[in-house]
Amino acid sequence: MGLRFKSLVLLAAEVVGICYYKLLAMRLPAGQVRELLDGLAKDEKAHLKFHSGFPRLYVQGILPGLIFGPVWRLATYAASIVVTIDHRHALKQMDISLKPVWQRWMFPVHETEKQITTTKPDCQFLQQVNIDYQLYAIR
Repeated sequence: MGLRFKSLVLLAAEVVGICYYKLLAMRLPAGQVRELLDGLAKDEKAHLKFHSGFPRLYVQGILPGLIFGPVWRLATYAASIVVTIDHRHALKQMDISLKPVWQRWMFPVHETEKQITTTKPDCQFLQQVNIDYQLYAIR
């Protein structure tokens, strides 16, 4: 498994995580747990810029652009299925049916795909990430 695929899996986890945390938070009354879940969703959303920047470098050509969509959807569908199975009891106890969960996941999945395939990479941002990595890398 290469770096590109691993970064794609991490991006899929971010998108699915955002939706799942928001979905649970919406079902809870105001309080600490709801605030915590909202905070987790915001944190995951902040990671999207970083995680979507890397695959954006590789989808600029025709063939990589054609390959990215199906591989991206497969990764996000797999992540969604794993979360659904793993958290089925929590979803059931909170009276959350699978259809709205799936619909809620599919919108950001398609939006993220569109953003990656239609937006040029932010090379300055990626260069700064590389500089930061070199500064803080364990040697």
